[in-house]
Amino acid sequence: MALAVSSVLSALFAREKSGKGQYVGVSLLRSALTIQSARMIWADSEPKDVGRDMRSGGLPGIHPTRESWLYLSANTPHFWKSLCELTGLHALVDDERFDTVRKRGPHI
Repeated sequence: MALAVSSVLSALFAREKSGKGQYVGVSLLRSALTIQSARMIWADSEPKDVGRDMRSGGLPGIHPTRESWLYLSANTPHFWKSLCELTGLHALVDDERFDTVRKRGPHI
């Protein structure tokens, strides 16, 4: 919604300056990718070992793999459980150290 509002406001501003109407198209997929893109890109001079966002428990972000990099985010209990099951870390689902987003940070 915020990106749609921003788009409309930008179009109104352009119309005010140029006198010409604007086409506004907002894609839900592109909006979601835009919101997440801050975690998926780096400036040329930025190190790739930047710290995780601890407000979210330390998991969301770009993680190194053997071959490249992987973006992970599993903040809800449903997605946390799914991630643990997919990675074979079943014991972490019921581990009290990981039962909230904030508790996960120090252990990840």
